[in-house]
Amino acid sequence: MLVSEVQTRDFRRAHPPCVVVGQSLSDGELGAAAREVVGAYHELRVEPDEAELARWERSILDTVGVRDWQTLERNAKLVEIDVDGRGWELRPMRRARGYWIRWKQDDELEITRLTRLPPHADDEAVGAALRAALTGPTPTD
Repeated sequence: MLVSEVQTRDFRRAHPPCVVVGQSLSDGELGAAAREVVGAYHELRVEPDEAELARWERSILDTVGVRDWQTLERNAKLVEIDVDGRGWELRPMRRARGYWIRWKQDDELEITRLTRLPPHADDEAVGAALRAALTGPTPTD
């Protein structure tokens, strides 16, 4: 599953579109799906109200086919993807009790090491990097 985000004044929030992808996708197809979701990222000038946030969450949960956010996260792996003028950065995240974190020293661990790709990386390269980041175990605290 790939989920876009919006940046609010205080923090980032999950936001549709949400794309559910199968493990059998090729690296190129996975990379194209990641590019679609990352492309939907945007900043909000006005903080969304609770009803709007609930609609976003319900849309994502319905797409994935789970009842609540806790169920979604329970067996999930999270890779944060950032794209800017310097290129792509993929960061596997560490699972804590009820939230995701990233520690600075995580780059010293193979399974949580940052992956960088050039700005012009094709879908195949993005998909391969994302698949590699999702393959390892998710460290927990």
